[in-house]
Amino acid sequence: RVPGTVRMINVDLGQQVKKGDVLFEIESPELGLAVGAYRKNQALAALALRNLEREKTLAAQKLSPDADVVEAQMKYDEYRIELESAANALHVMGLDDAAVAALTADGATGKGVRLPVLAPQSGTVIEKHLDPGETVETGKDVLTIADLASVWVWMSVYERDLARLLAEAKQGPTRVQVTTLAYADKTFEGEIDLIGSTVDEEDRTVKVRATLRNPDALLRPGMFCEANAVFEAQEKVVAVPKGALLADEGKPFVFRKIRDGFVLRTDVSVGRTFADSVEITDGLAEGEMIVTEGAFVCKSDVLRAKMGAGCAD
Repeated sequence: RVPGTVRMINVDLGQQVKKGDVLFEIESPELGLAVGAYRKNQALAALALRNLEREKTLAAQKLSPDADVVEAQMKYDEYRIELESAANALHVMGLDDAAVAALTADGATGKGVRLPVLAPQSGTVIEKHLDPGETVETGKDVLTIADLASVWVWMSVYERDLARLLAEAKQGPTRVQVTTLAYADKTFEGEIDLIGSTVDEEDRTVKVRATLRNPDALLRPGMFCEANAVFEAQEKVVAVPKGALLADEGKPFVFRKIRDGFVLRTDVSVGRTFADSVEITDGLAEGEMIVTEGAFVCKSDVLRAKMGAGCAD
């Protein structure tokens, strides 16, 4: 909250810190002037208070007129207000009452004052943008501390899947299973805790957030991952393996077995995409047999012959 020059840095990237740890110190002439103004008003207010007490004593002994007490009270109130204003200026710079007391006790004047910058929370330093001797301005991001014990995963959910997701959310938290390129053999689990309120006009998706437990700090901010929602209430869908679904000029189709040794190209409409399969919303009934291995060979034969009727399996 106050500009200054970095004089000491106590942390590095990847370091664990606790709330209240000193991250770095900056030397700030602006802060020094503010501290000097506070100490000046502190001294004037203390002097005015002693004078007020003396005038009250004299007035009680009939040795001083009441007007002198009123004048002394006004002077004390004036300096007290100035002192409160100076204290507020220090608070705006990010100092609490304890820090103000510590700085002003050192007899700081208009010279530079070193301000310790404390960690606002416990966590890991994941970003660092400062060096000793560097001048930092108000509002500049210099350090980022994150609690990696749990992380957020942002997902893009297609508009067509939104109704199902909202229905599941009404029944309770929806679980998600997440895989990453970094740990291909490991699955991380979490729960969806936020479903966006708007649809992206370009890709027609809704932003959905899940919170994942990350006790070993394996997951890092910025990682690419794939997430699948786990619905507790099972829904009957017709789905085919991804390898069985083909396309011709953008039109999806499968090869449906009609009898031994013969298959028929069947156009289908697709819905949701799952981990290893694709939902079929039209063109294929539950229980119908399709070609799951060698489908591409059939497609090549069909396109070569321009038949569209079928081919030998």
